[in-house]
Formats: sequence, C-alpha cells, structure tokens
Amino acid sequence: MSRIPMKPKKNSARLQRSGRTKPAKREADLDSLIDKSPPAFGTLFIEEPKLIFGGNGTSVDSKTGIERYGPYRTVNSPIRVAVIGTGAGIDSFKQYLEVARNRVSPGRNARGRFYDSLVFPDFPGANSTSSFLTDFVTDPTLQRPIPEEFFRKAVEPANVSTKLRQVTELIVKELAALADAEPGPNVVAVIMPPSVERECATVGAAVRSTKVILTPGKKLHRRFEREREKTGQEFFPFDFRESLEEGQKGFWNIHHALKAHAMRFAIPTQLVWDSRLRGSGVTQDPASMAWNFLIG
Repeated sequence: MSRIPMKPKKNSARLQRSGRTKPAKREADLDSLIDKSPPAFGTLFIEEPKLIFGGNGTSVDSKTGIERYGPYRTVNSPIRVAVIGTGAGIDSFKQYLEVARNRVSPGRNARGRFYDSLVFPDFPGANSTSSFLTDFVTDPTLQRPIPEEFFRKAVEPANVSTKLRQVTELIVKELAALADAEPGPNVVAVIMPPSVERECATVGAAVRSTKVILTPGKKLHRRFEREREKTGQEFFPFDFRESLEEGQKGFWNIHHALKAHAMRFAIPTQLVWDSRLRGSGVTQDPASMAWNFLIG
C-alpha cells in the first residue's frame, strides 16, 4: 500500500518564509537607524607637532629633520663606540659602521619592487658632514673580545635563568673594564653570537609563562603590604635579603638582564645580534635598520 505524500502545513511554510526574511529585515532596520542617528561623539584634528633640529630647523618627521638640519645639538668630538663580542662579531660591527658612513637605500621588497621613498627614506649616512654631523668610531682599546667557546659554555645549562645569568656575567665583566678606561666610551655595542641567539632569543616568553615562586621573606613582605593598605598601619622596614642565586631568577630576557646590570656603569648599551649585522633574519629594509641602529 503506497503512502500519499503530505503537503506541508501552512503554518510551517509561513514560519520557514518568516525565518528567511527576518534577518534581512533586521539588518535593513539597523542600517536605517545608523543612517538616521547623529554621531555620538565629537571629533577634532590635532596637527603633527614640529620637532626642532640643528639651526632651529623644524620638521614633523624626525628622519627628514635629521637629514636636512642635523641634530639639535651637535657633538664636537667623534662618538666613541666600544664593542663587546666574539672576534667575528666585533669584525662584523666594524664593517657595518663603515657601510653606515655612506648613504643606505631601502632597496627592493620581497616582491622585487622598490620601497616607497616617502615611507622608507634613504639613510643619509652617519659621518661628520651629514645626518648626525659626527663620526662613530671604534678602536682596539675599546674592543673587548670574548671567545666563542665562553658563550657556548654559558648557554649549556638547561635552566633558562642560568643561561641568562652566565651570559650576562660575561658581558658585565667586560663592561667593568670599559668603565675604567680613559678616555671611556660614549656607548657600548654588545654583539651577541649565534649560539646565544639560538638559546636566549626566545627565553622571555618561557620565563613569563612560569609561575613566580615567592620566598618566605617575600611572602611575609607581601602580607605586610596588604595589611598596610587595609589599615594604614605602617610597619618597621625589614631587609629581605636573598642569595645571589635567588635574586637572579627574575630575568625576563637577555635584553632586560643586560640593561639592568649595565646601569651601575652609567654607560649606554646597545644589544645587537651578530646575524643581523650579516644580513641574516633581518625583518627590516637596510635603510630602516640603519636609521634605528644609529639612532639607538
């Protein structure tokens, strides 16, 4: 016995049709309301502030101002740059300084097209007659070579904090020697070899994701702080001293560790990966890299 197919009920057909049209009608209603509604906030335009450069020349763009007018205050003598790193790293840095003395163009992007000159301007060269109006110089008395083997041994431990501490200790020892030099450097470039980059470049993420373990002294200090905030009652200060090992566990990354320890010498430092000087792993065009590096 064959079954006769039943026609859909009128109510269900009406629901299906209404289900298709409701979203479209709702969107149209929203568009209509948005068109009719006035803006809920006011707007204003703030002009780019003008920066002052040499000879009181002004520009809204720092790179344009430096190229046209030079820095606001010129340096009478050359900037003495000390270098810490392996022998190969120091050589790479010296070669880069020579390249940066002349104009550096951004070149072509990954698609083989020239960069937009307005967005990616040429680096005009760092010498006494252009841009910064001074020379960046280094000499053997300002160069502190560290054998590559020392760096490799420093990053051998499995513990990331130990890696950072041992690499930092190698650098700090050389910074101390440079701080006693006469005349001393104006800035120190620390060239990190590939072995340190492989082991320490991504340490920061690993350290940030770990749980912070408080010592008993820190726990007591935190409890006192909470009580002080609640009651306003001050407590006698306690000196919660920790061992060197405990105090070294909080390095976020190699950059922060180095900067923190370099502060005692009052010498500006610039950390550079040796591979970047050789053109490996570079994420910027050559001109932008020169701008950022020499300004830094």
